[in-house]
Amino acid sequence: MPPVIPTAALSSSSAAAAASGGLRLLPLSFPSLPRRRRRKPSMCSPPLRCSISSSPPPSDADESSSSRKPWLLVGLGNPGKIYQGTRHNVGFEMLDAIAEAEGISVSSIKFKAIFGKGYIGNSPIMLAKPQTFMNTSGESVSSLVSYFNIPLNQCF
Repeated sequence: MPPVIPTAALSSSSAAAAASGGLRLLPLSFPSLPRRRRRKPSMCSPPLRCSISSSPPPSDADESSSSRKPWLLVGLGNPGKIYQGTRHNVGFEMLDAIAEAEGISVSSIKFKAIFGKGYIGNSPIMLAKPQTFMNTSGESVSSLVSYFNIPLNQCF
C-alpha cells in the first residue's frame, strides 16, 4: 500500500478540512529512480597479489630500507571509551585489523598519536591512530609527516 498524507496538511486551512467531515487521505506516489548499472570486471589485467610481512625486506633489495620513505596509514577516530565500538571509531578498528593481520605492534606514543612501524612486502609502513578528536587530527598527522619526512602522496 502506498504511503498516505492527510489532505489537511496540504490545505491552507485546517478549519475547512474539519468542516468537510474530517481528514481525507490521498495516496502518494514516488517516481522510480534509475538503477545503477553494474560495471563488468575488467579482463585486461590479472588481480593484484602482494606478499605481506612485518619483517624488514631482504638485504639484496634494490634500495636500502633506510632510503625508502614509509607509507602512512591513518585510522581516524575519537579518543575515549565513550566512542569505543561506535561508528566514530571505524578508522581505529580498521587500523587495528590491519595491524593484527600484519603483525605490526601499534603501541608507540608520539605526536599525539599511537603508532607502529612495519613492512608490507618490501615497503615500510606506519600505522597511526591520532589521539585528538577527528576534526583536529591534522595536528597529529602533520607532525608525523614532517618528522618522518613522508611524502604526501604516501599518506592515506
